[in-house]
Amino acid sequence: MSKKNSNFTTTEKLASGSRKLSALWNAQTIAIFIDLCIKEVDLGNRPGTHFNKVGWARLVTNISKEIGRPYEKLQLKNKWDLLKKEWKLWKDLKGKETGLGWNVTKNTVDASEEWWQDKIKAEPKYARFQFEGISPEMEEKLDMMFLNVTATGKHSWAPSSGVLPIESDDDVNQVEVNNNNEKKDKGGGKIGGAAKLSLQIERLVEVVESRSTGTSMANIVSQGTSIAEVMKDVATLPGAERGSKLWWFATKLFCAQEKREMFVVMEDRDLKLQFLNHELAEDYNLIV
Repeated sequence: MSKKNSNFTTTEKLASGSRKLSALWNAQTIAIFIDLCIKEVDLGNRPGTHFNKVGWARLVTNISKEIGRPYEKLQLKNKWDLLKKEWKLWKDLKGKETGLGWNVTKNTVDASEEWWQDKIKAEPKYARFQFEGISPEMEEKLDMMFLNVTATGKHSWAPSSGVLPIESDDDVNQVEVNNNNEKKDKGGGKIGGAAKLSLQIERLVEVVESRSTGTSMANIVSQGTSIAEVMKDVATLPGAERGSKLWWFATKLFCAQEKREMFVVMEDRDLKLQFLNHELAEDYNLIV
């Protein structure tokens, strides 16, 4: 990465026993982290959406050696999640527009002021990229990190199975869509309804965004994902009738293609309604 991206640069403090470790993330350390992540992906240590135990262990060892200061898994996972969040937002901003160039002076996509204003009006978070975006080189590397999730073995997924794909680092046990019983995590705590729904949504987003899961998935997410089709479906849900607060929220939410695709993948009407309410609560910062 030739130029610093302030969207990625942070200083993180993590308590470890009686000491505090400070993880400084700047352009150089982020570049090292990304290259090491890609190496672990190439080695097959990211069988699902996160690294397996071997991958995390190797990453902790190698980045600490490369940078010359200790890092812990939680710090690396936090950085992975932050990069992924920014990458998703960037992908959402660009959408399927293929004619966008790169403005070297502005360090972002080469688009008109009107284009930016329309985008920011639809999603205010896009404003962070107007004068500092993700370069094509960086985007290519992030694609290598987050796309092409393995679609075979225990991480494969079919919509008819009723079971969502699980994370690969064993942090959370398997969650079933149609199971109303609370699941316990490995520490013995229970995953409540809101947390469980959040996990389910995360898995669905991962599946939809992966474009290597085969023709069957491509066909599924391509059907009925236009704004008109999705909003017609929304209006049939109880509490989301035309003109209602939830309906108006959906008009904003479903400007994003991946949100519409994920909504269509959820064939259960109750789950669709839960998803809308979850997104609404998250938008108003009501979920803790």
